Amino acid sequence: MKIRLLDRRVPDSQIPECSATVCRFVAYCQPTPSVVSRLRTRRSRLAAKCVARAIALAAVCVLAGGASAMAAGGGALPWVPFTSEAYTKAEHSGQPFVVTFGAEWCAPCKEMEQRTYTDPAVVEAAKGIHFLQVDMTGNDSYAEVVRKSFKVFGAPTTVFFGPDRKERTRRIGFIGPEDYVKLLRETRAPASASN
Repeated sequence: MKIRLLDRRVPDSQIPECSATVCRFVAYCQPTPSVVSRLRTRRSRLAAKCVARAIALAAVCVLAGGASAMAAGGGALPWVPFTSEAYTKAEHSGQPFVVTFGAEWCAPCKEMEQRTYTDPAVVEAAKGIHFLQVDMTGNDSYAEVVRKSFKVFGAPTTVFFGPDRKERTRRIGFIGPEDYVKLLRETRAPASASN
């Protein structure tokens, strides 16, 4: 059983998997009666149980730490679910904003969540920019109306707006961290410089 610790936060979609993994690992670390019975002394049996429980507790702490970092939103872009109110607030903030269209079934969306949105350079470049996310996973009529109003045909689609509330650019498909940083910087630039 391999355990790999990452310096990234655990995506929301993977919390149930992490919980299940912790449960399996805790069960895996409990010495079986046959192993305990083969140990000769009471002291060695007690030591085996303590070591197993310490390893299991350490695994729980590591994974719980990843989940709490995720809940705190550390290390990722500050996404807000798309609503009319959130869009109006972003539009009138005088700051650039980004609207992204994604879905749970979208592989490039998941890759962007893992690679792009958690990249330190992207997080740094994103300061002062509003991020709105339209979830196209289900048959939500509101998401469908929003998708049509933005003339979006598929996921992922990312629309970048400048401080002047005008669309600067739009990208369909996966955007890597380097390109995303470049697009965020261009979104901040005055309208005449980006056109």
